[in-house]
Amino acid sequence: MVEIKIRVYNTRGEASRFIYVVDIIGILDTNSFPEFEEKLTGILDGSGYNIVLNCRHLEFISSTCLGLLLKVVHSARQKGGDLCLLNPSASIQKVIKILGFSKFFRVFQDEEKVVLYFNKKNK
Repeated sequence: MVEIKIRVYNTRGEASRFIYVVDIIGILDTNSFPEFEEKLTGILDGSGYNIVLNCRHLEFISSTCLGLLLKVVHSARQKGGDLCLLNPSASIQKVIKILGFSKFFRVFQDEEKVVLYFNKKNK
């Protein structure tokens, strides 16, 4: 079971500068993939290119869901944005590293720092 909540920071009043924080609680696997994909593509389709995946309460992520994140990172960066990971556990970081995905994601441990990153990026 997974719970996905989306929060939006309006950093400068312009849609291109919104930061979408996606809070994930539970497990991202083949069962939760369709909902996860729908939420992320919905953000991208709605001109949300600055995405933070808050992994604080993420217990597990499958390789299929990591593959989706790679697609989202690529799309967001093509549009001048990014997808960053916030607070991934040591086990999640290990999976990302083992699969060779660590070079694709910026990882933060503090939500304020990731918001500052996007604010500087969007100037």
